[in-house]
Amino acid sequence: DERYWEAAQVFADQWLAYLATEPTNDRLWSDHAVALRSSTLGMYLTILEFKGLPIPPDALENAQLCVDNIVDEATYRTNHSHGIIQLRGLAALAKTFHHEHTLIPLIVERLHAQLDRVYNRAGVHVENTPSYQVGADRVFAEFADHILPALSDEIDVSWVRAKLAQSQGFLDAVALSPSFYPQVGEMFTEFPPAGDWEPMRSFYPAPPGYYIAKDPQTYKLFKAGCADRTRKHFDDLALWLFSRGVDILIDPGMFSYEREDPIRNYCVSAQGHNTVTVDTQILGRQALQAGRTGFLSYVEKPGYTVVSAFNDMYERVAIMRTLYDFGDLMIVVDDCHSDEEHTYNQSWHLNENAIRIAAGTEVVYAIPGSSSILRIKQFLPVVIQETRRGLNKAMNTHDIAQVSGWVCRGLGEPIPTDTVIFRQFGRQARFLTAISIEDDDQISLADGTSVTSEQLVMSPSTGWLELAGAAIVAPH
Repeated sequence: DERYWEAAQVFADQWLAYLATEPTNDRLWSDHAVALRSSTLGMYLTILEFKGLPIPPDALENAQLCVDNIVDEATYRTNHSHGIIQLRGLAALAKTFHHEHTLIPLIVERLHAQLDRVYNRAGVHVENTPSYQVGADRVFAEFADHILPALSDEIDVSWVRAKLAQSQGFLDAVALSPSFYPQVGEMFTEFPPAGDWEPMRSFYPAPPGYYIAKDPQTYKLFKAGCADRTRKHFDDLALWLFSRGVDILIDPGMFSYEREDPIRNYCVSAQGHNTVTVDTQILGRQALQAGRTGFLSYVEKPGYTVVSAFNDMYERVAIMRTLYDFGDLMIVVDDCHSDEEHTYNQSWHLNENAIRIAAGTEVVYAIPGSSSILRIKQFLPVVIQETRRGLNKAMNTHDIAQVSGWVCRGLGEPIPTDTVIFRQFGRQARFLTAISIEDDDQISLADGTSVTSEQLVMSPSTGWLELAGAAIVAPH
């Protein structure tokens, strides 16, 4: 199509003209800008060569600037997925300049390094967002299927395919259904209308860690672990719950990429997730260190699974969350320890369309689009229970503790929603919380049986939490 290379010539001319007037604009040569420009220029120059048309000197000049920029170690993103896009642009220009003999070894070496960095040993993308892993896989597949073979038929691509196969195993496990992924981290997503999965349990303990549980109508995602700061939200120990076609316990999304925006900061913060926070402390990036959060254990028992994780990112405070997963019944035990007095906040963020039926230490919500209910019940005393909704949207401050009750379904689209907060004070605290999804007072369990919420009781004689007469959780 003649229009493509004509538009590309205008594109190249505009970049050169802009470069002459704004030489100090750092966005002009940012990693993503130069990567995309390189790919466009490479395709444009290839078309001209194929047609036997002369290549304009200014287009060659622009292309050489791009090559120099990507080759330079100072401007190449060695520790970021943008570096993969830069390599794609470099490969597009390598063929044009007939520099394959010098650029191919560099491209292959850097691609190896990116593969080793982007995925952990279990094939999980380290940038904390499953949906981003889909995009990374597509680019690596493009290298294996098209880019590397086009550069040379002597390049072995089996190592790329092996890592992609491992990655696909994780994506199959974490997906709600093909092409539908949980809304966690730096991504918005659409959801399938109902459960379209085979019941299963999957455990990926290596950071960033995931416990994934799929039951006939309910999907659970439990997160803990930090392998990389990129796109990392403070969602450690967070539980994300999808059931009856909606995310009923939500992740807040991301709002935007503007780090100064209070809603963006809230969405990234621990305060925006279904986890435990300490006082009004806002965790900063300095807390994102390997080994300060992660999974401790995974045990499959008859009829249920027990998963434990820890969070030591708060100074001089240790938090452990243990999830007892029975299916549509989940028991969450949060143990908090410190040598100093603190306020411990356990937060649960509801779908924006959920309707509250009851409040207090036993909170009940109607699940949108169904006759089912979500029940959150505390079995140990809590000092304060409160519900916040759409609080301090326009606040121009970094005090995220004053922002609460928001979910984002798209860029710049905050929607008010309920956040239920339970609080305890002291050096130590324990929250013993039952979360159940009920249909006509019945709770479906993973073993195919069902119980009622009345069958989950605290034994007055032993202090154990019992389900249908069986002891489950030991006393404090």
